[in-house]
Amino acid sequence: MYPSTFKYFKVKIIDKEFVSFSGKKYSQTACLSFFNEYKHEIYYTELGYIHTDEIYRQILSGEAIDLNEAYIENFDIDQLKNEANVPINILNFSAERAVFNAHLSNNFSNAVFTGSPVSFAKSLFIRGNVVFDNCPKREM
Repeated sequence: MYPSTFKYFKVKIIDKEFVSFSGKKYSQTACLSFFNEYKHEIYYTELGYIHTDEIYRQILSGEAIDLNEAYIENFDIDQLKNEANVPINILNFSAERAVFNAHLSNNFSNAVFTGSPVSFAKSLFIRGNVVFDNCPKREM
């Protein structure tokens, strides 16, 4: 789905509604362009844009987390914690065909994924480490 090799990328957030294949509506659209080493665009896509504060609100409210076809910047579950290493429950997490971009890391440490199986199918992590420290293994 996304290019396997690219040298540069550009993201522009616009005030245009985006509707995912499953019908989820995002109030803004992320326009992503991927470029080769010669700065020629090799791939373009549009995704729904959701601010991390909205994701955090949904998690704390116990809502199912549907980030399918979304662009997410600087996700850090530590923003929800009052104490270090306190587990945070995340219900029905799905981020299929999503793009994650972070300055430092996409941090899911101490997340307890409940409900349906977690999916990052066909997703892309552009920058930043991806951290899943201390996430309990799901029983099958």
